[in-house]
Amino acid sequence: MDAVVQVITTTANGVEAGTAWFSKCAREYAQKLATETIKYTVNGVEHETTVVPEDAYYLFTNLHVVNGGETVSIRLPSMHSRDIPVDVIGHSDLDIAALRLSGPYLDMVRDRLGVIPELEMGDSDLVVPNHKVKRCIARGYPLGCENQQFTSGIVSGIKHVMGQEYLSSEVSINPGNSGGPILYKDKVVGINTLKVVEQGIENINLHIPSNRVKVLLPHLIDNHFNDMQKRAQEIAISTVNFASLLNEEHKEIGRKLVAHAGVPLDTETAQKLWVEHHLGGFHTVDGTYKARTVAEWYDTYVHEKRGAHHLLKKVLTHLHEGDVEKIKEMRRVGFDHFLCQSCEFEPCGLETEVHISTQPRVVHIPRMAFRYSHTNDAARSFYDTDKTGVVVSEIYPNSALDRAGIKKMDYITAIETSSMYPLNEYGEWFYDKTQTSLTLHDIIRRTPLNTDITFHIKRGSQELAKVVKYHLLTDNDRPEIRAEMRDPVCEFQGLAIKQMRLQDVSMFKKMEYLEPHRQMEKKFMIMSIDPHSKAFHEYNIQSGDIIKSLSGEVPESIQHVAQLLSEPHVVLETESGIHFFKNRT
Repeated sequence: MDAVVQVITTTANGVEAGTAWFSKCAREYAQKLATETIKYTVNGVEHETTVVPEDAYYLFTNLHVVNGGETVSIRLPSMHSRDIPVDVIGHSDLDIAALRLSGPYLDMVRDRLGVIPELEMGDSDLVVPNHKVKRCIARGYPLGCENQQFTSGIVSGIKHVMGQEYLSSEVSINPGNSGGPILYKDKVVGINTLKVVEQGIENINLHIPSNRVKVLLPHLIDNHFNDMQKRAQEIAISTVNFASLLNEEHKEIGRKLVAHAGVPLDTETAQKLWVEHHLGGFHTVDGTYKARTVAEWYDTYVHEKRGAHHLLKKVLTHLHEGDVEKIKEMRRVGFDHFLCQSCEFEPCGLETEVHISTQPRVVHIPRMAFRYSHTNDAARSFYDTDKTGVVVSEIYPNSALDRAGIKKMDYITAIETSSMYPLNEYGEWFYDKTQTSLTLHDIIRRTPLNTDITFHIKRGSQELAKVVKYHLLTDNDRPEIRAEMRDPVCEFQGLAIKQMRLQDVSMFKKMEYLEPHRQMEKKFMIMSIDPHSKAFHEYNIQSGDIIKSLSGEVPESIQHVAQLLSEPHVVLETESGIHFFKNRT
């Protein structure tokens, strides 16, 4: 049971729930990663240390389950009242995210379970019905229920949605099931992802095939570059920090607490703000009313107080941001109100541990960005060939095919990866194992990342072999319509504005932006509207509206959006019309 867990994600808009599962394949791959040596600087002195692969367990879920999360935690079936923090270490455009359980949280789970159960991934092609149907089981937490639920049904086939291949089944899933496994003979054959909900359509549930997850697994799990940066930051923070202001007998435990908070802080600045604004409050010493020093505040509210690590992190964060008013508000409410709530029931074991979250690796899947047309006997006569194939009808600049030298009107007869795939006149190849025809795009998507694909083409009288690099996209090649976890949001008179990303295309049904040529367009949109705002009650603005211009200018970045919205008068042009705003002076 404990191999499948509930995921709890806190966002700016509240709490979201989904499902995840421990992956044996991911942990075994991570254990093979190489040891790394990193360098870091403290007080201008360069140091060096060795980082070995972390003792950790890995889980998979959907990106939309953890997207925008300020914190991500899991709940085990045997500990369903306890939130256990995990790191999001990688995510991809395919709506897959990899999570990592490590450090004291892993120790706590081990102490409770002994052996942490994991699931193995099977071959998703085995459940595609050919001569007989296969019955599968989905596990998860539909509608955020407290206890894990099981549903079963048959896999009905392969379905293409939003340009991706999914397993389609009658295994019922609902919100909250997202990220959970669908199993055949106790092996994961897919990730529960979507449910088609439209009038007249019943029981179409979609799952990312496990064979697609296997292709992405090495790139989602191998996050050594960000791990090294995290480790260098942990070491630097642990060496010289806020703890130097404490009383001598508390400096060691204080150093660990401050390191656990993971907030880079200039000690001199912190001390200056503390004294200038009396942030520790006041107390009576020998009949005299005095402001508390950092050390005195620490002794009163933090030292040996269960859950005080949470209070300390909040105070350090506000100091780092220079936001003394928030510390004053904490002081007014009472510092004791900001202790770790989990520790009220049992110590969460973090008071002496160093932990900083690793930035997730973002895996952008290559875009082939081309179209092809079906052919017939007349086309084969035109190209003077007896081979079937398709003709390139459109190719987009700077795409993988464009860089490989493939051109419009090239006649594709086959593609070659580890095997040769001759194409019919519809651009398909019959796959005997599943008794289905795979499209040209399906074959490409099944190819391991960072490999080469050879396109066999006919151009005039020439027969050519063009090598296309099916490699992860670099920063310069990334489309604007892509998966991102934490895009900045600009707030303006009740409107929340952000750049449109892949998850927004799905949420607001902007399917035209899935077209290859439109994925490169940078668009900003109204993400949400405060129902108490003037914008909600007086303007015909809708969540999901795309911004055409701001005061006559097309915004180029979220910073540009903020700049244009700061003008005395703002003219907001969206898909629903033109709206006038006036800023208070």
